[in-house]
Amino acid sequence: MKKLLGIVVLGLFLITPSQADDISDLQIEGMSVGDSLLDFFSEEEIKNTTAVGWYKSNRYTTIEILNHKNFETYEELQIHFETKDSSKKIAGIDGIINYIKNIDECYKRIDEVVQEISNIVKDLKDLGEETYKHSADETGKSTITDYVFENKNSDEIQIGCYDYSESHGGEDHFRLGIRLIALRNWIRNEAFK
Repeated sequence: MKKLLGIVVLGLFLITPSQADDISDLQIEGMSVGDSLLDFFSEEEIKNTTAVGWYKSNRYTTIEILNHKNFETYEELQIHFETKDSSKKIAGIDGIINYIKNIDECYKRIDEVVQEISNIVKDLKDLGEETYKHSADETGKSTITDYVFENKNSDEIQIGCYDYSESHGGEDHFRLGIRLIALRNWIRNEAFK
């Protein structure tokens, strides 16, 4: 049974009526990895969204949906699916809340959200917190601080704050991402090559 994973904008506490068995039970704006994107949007709506052009490989398509009328928690979603998959099965979904010129508030929330996820999904491997340079910023001034959990299949939950330099747009944000292992491997090993 699916469980609701939402973030209340003001408090950023996760909401769930009980515990989830796996990350595929978690939802962001009602969607879970493994769901068909077509259950939520028409082919026309999907075609009319902004497909990101960050990647050199086109194995996956990533679309951005901004400020949708049905979003209750997030300002933006990034949804990933295999480009050749006609059912558009969700391989990853990221919910984003902007913290423009307010990154310190984002950092304050990571520990709270990490604790909530620990309470919701059992049997996760805790990979801990890490801060590193954002690979897309050639100046090296943008950083990502994230906390990652893995399930037994190496699917991941990422909770992070993206602190962009002014030269890279300065659009700091909080991100909660849920990604299947195949997408995770593609992002790390193929997407930018």
